[in-house]
Amino acid sequence: CFHPGAPQNGYAQGTPPYRAGDVVQFNCNPEYMMQGQPIIACQDNGRWSGGLPKCVQACSYPGTAISGRMSSVKFYYSIGESITFTCDAGLELRGAKMLKCLKNGKWSNAIPTCVNPDAVNVRTDAKGVFKRDN
Repeated sequence: CFHPGAPQNGYAQGTPPYRAGDVVQFNCNPEYMMQGQPIIACQDNGRWSGGLPKCVQACSYPGTAISGRMSSVKFYYSIGESITFTCDAGLELRGAKMLKCLKNGKWSNAIPTCVNPDAVNVRTDAKGVFKRDN
């Protein structure tokens, strides 16, 4: 098989010459996610078992709020895509309800938390004095 090349914003791992049964593994650069198959094999007919994958800039799975749900769970999210968070019954959302995947591959906000609204929130001020948040 001929050298398959490498995806834009990515690279191929394999050692030519490629004979039947040899494989090439593709990887994407940091902050890029793969669309397509990461491994192709050289077949007996001299052709590869698949084409080049694409490396697209995207946001990775952000994590989830404990005792909460998110609108869409995927390996990666396209630039401009938004997800929303909700909390289980009886809990209150603290933080941004919606996160958007920005052009730099980062999320617009941190993951929100789900808290019991009746729980006492205690913190200290700059002088170490305890304060109660309502």
